[in-house]
Amino acid sequence: MTFIRPIKTIKRLGSTLAWGNNLHCQMGIGPASHLLSKPVPVLKLQSEKVIQLSAGVTHSVALVDRLGKGALMSWGSNYYGQAGYVPELKGGALTVFGIGEDDSEFYETPELLSFNVENVSFTKVSTGDFHTLALTEDGVVYSWGAGLLGRNGELYDSELHPIPTLKEHKVIDIGAKGNTSYAIIEQNGIKHIQIWGFFANKKSLLPIPLKSSNSILKWNEIISIDIANNSIAIYGISIDQTQPTLMVLEEGDYDPAYYPYCPHYNEQLKTTEEFNLPIQYNHTNNSNLKQIALCDNHLLVLDGDGKISINALGKLNASLEQFKSPQGIDGPIQEMKFGRNSAILISNNDIFTFTAIPPVPPAPAGNWFYKSFIESKADDSQDPRTLVDTMTSTDAVLVGHYPNLNAFACGWDHFLIYSK
Repeated sequence: MTFIRPIKTIKRLGSTLAWGNNLHCQMGIGPASHLLSKPVPVLKLQSEKVIQLSAGVTHSVALVDRLGKGALMSWGSNYYGQAGYVPELKGGALTVFGIGEDDSEFYETPELLSFNVENVSFTKVSTGDFHTLALTEDGVVYSWGAGLLGRNGELYDSELHPIPTLKEHKVIDIGAKGNTSYAIIEQNGIKHIQIWGFFANKKSLLPIPLKSSNSILKWNEIISIDIANNSIAIYGISIDQTQPTLMVLEEGDYDPAYYPYCPHYNEQLKTTEEFNLPIQYNHTNNSNLKQIALCDNHLLVLDGDGKISINALGKLNASLEQFKSPQGIDGPIQEMKFGRNSAILISNNDIFTFTAIPPVPPAPAGNWFYKSFIESKADDSQDPRTLVDTMTSTDAVLVGHYPNLNAFACGWDHFLIYSK
């Protein structure tokens, strides 16, 4: 396939742009066209200094600077409470699984989220498929949305509440992906990871330390981390090493489900299961690695030379040099991000994207929202293809040239960027 590079255009500073699928208003541009192939301004964010962007399956969140403090703005679907609570937009929503009539079903444009504590400043936000986490400068972790939120049995909640057990620790980083969440804890310079939600055929109401061989895994430094629903990859310097190690822990089968894993509301979980996982890959000769990611049951590695390597989990004895790289990108890659079925890669200030048409698993019984959502994704004109297959068999799409890119994110099939 011939790759034709379009003429580059320099974008103006201080602009938040979105493109892709807008069926659930996840682009933040109002109820406009459902599918846009080119970036358009998110008007309600044009006066905001955006620090970070994050995108779930059908919702998006921006961390913005408001007079020196980090505030949160959210938009898109709030069916499961994943977009959060905006008191000015009460009413008009469905009452499902404990979500009350005070929740708006959709936020068509970005809205400032409300919470119960004054003078809180957020430093990071991270979205799973249908839930969201946020970290304050004081190390407090807030959660909302669907699933196991780390708050002892809450299944669906649009209000931002702190996770009580994490208040006992110094939390320095957070992450949400799929139906799983994690926090990185630091004590006396030593770091460990706590996980909660649905992971590796286990379910945890509360954050639990990550273990292997019955011992809590500890690091002096964690450089890069990613999580999937049956595996976790960590690149860092463990307490018994002097060089960075790439470690992958995996248990159970990979499940590509795209709906919230939640028990019935009257069958809330009574126990918290331990995350004691076998190490499937532990390689120390990786001093040149920059970033790691998990996608479609594959490990993706970005090295310091700007090359991406891909290999299937379960075959991690192969050397990194044997992995394949994405097609259609000529220069070195500086950074990468992956959504459920989309990816953004940055190379020489160019933005490249991949979007997959994945095989879709059946919806759980009675989940009409998921059924209608999946039907909207159906495309009988093309064969299903995972994101990793797409990256290794088709050329990347060049979106444009953004020399002052400050933040970017991708969801199921929508994209967001902020350029200063």
